[in-house]
Amino acid sequence: MSENEVSENGLAYVDLHSHLLPGVDDGCATLEESVAVARRAVELGCRAMVCTPHVGTDRYAANTPEEIERAVERLRDYLREAGVRLEILASGEFRLSERSIEWFETHGVPTLGRSNVVLIDTWAQAWEQEYDDAIEWLFEQGYQPLLAHPERMLIATEQWSGLIERLEQRGVWLQGNFKSFAQIDAARVQERAWQLLSANRYTVLASDTHAFQSIAPRAEGLATIRQRLDSPNVERLVLTGPDRILRGEALNA
Repeated sequence: MSENEVSENGLAYVDLHSHLLPGVDDGCATLEESVAVARRAVELGCRAMVCTPHVGTDRYAANTPEEIERAVERLRDYLREAGVRLEILASGEFRLSERSIEWFETHGVPTLGRSNVVLIDTWAQAWEQEYDDAIEWLFEQGYQPLLAHPERMLIATEQWSGLIERLEQRGVWLQGNFKSFAQIDAARVQERAWQLLSANRYTVLASDTHAFQSIAPRAEGLATIRQRLDSPNVERLVLTGPDRILRGEALNA
């Protein structure tokens, strides 16, 4: 999408979190679905999308940074042939575990674009000391952890609030999901999402798009954000902030 083109919703965005690559995790299942998702994202205003398949777990052990880069190159060529004008980049969504540091030392650290930013997540019901150890290791090595969809964490709310505050104080950034602001998501998730957004605690927002049918609720959530948040802040969270991260620039530039 060029600077002069306008999406159907009038909003451009840069997407730091997606499961666009076909057949590598629980995202797009086929190459055809990946192309359809990419084409629809462009229609909604996406200028660039980072492919962040799950990494660091036994279930997706083959998703090393090298393999992800190869898969992105293949998809990039196919999108070009299909006439889909979407810039895609390679990274990963790292699942925290007791072996996080070992995995990083073995495979390397997947970062977003030219930045030192690392997308991390957890679906554990309790926060483990090993997660803090991994985050501390990342900081010591010069990386910036970005916690994916903290509003969706399974940790009980009475522990969750204090945990998020502690992680922020340590310097961890927060990435919210578009879908978390749609009526389709759980009430607890929506409540947490609006709490964080209203307090200006998110660094960026992203789609976390999976299969084609996952696009509609994300578009709904983004539209709701636009209705309730002023335009400069929306642009900062979904366009200029993500773009600066990919370029390796300071967010306050």
